[in-house]
Amino acid sequence: MTQEQADQFDASAHPDAVNKGPDRTHLNPAGSAVFGRMVADGLARTCVELGPDVKGAPAPMPVISNPGASK
Repeated sequence: MTQEQADQFDASAHPDAVNKGPDRTHLNPAGSAVFGRMVADGLARTCVELGPDVKGAPAPMPVISNPGASK
């Protein structure tokens, strides 16, 4: 998982984004939807020729503010 994907997951307000014990995020239906969408979007971005075969609409990228960035 890239940092961008981790940030997107953390911003999703998904209950498994909060560390409450063993990682079960990949093994339940909600985690499957989140990570499956990440993989599908990444595939469509990196292998543009496969983009038309990816089902569903791309997930919107969250706007992540960076309070430490210079203006």
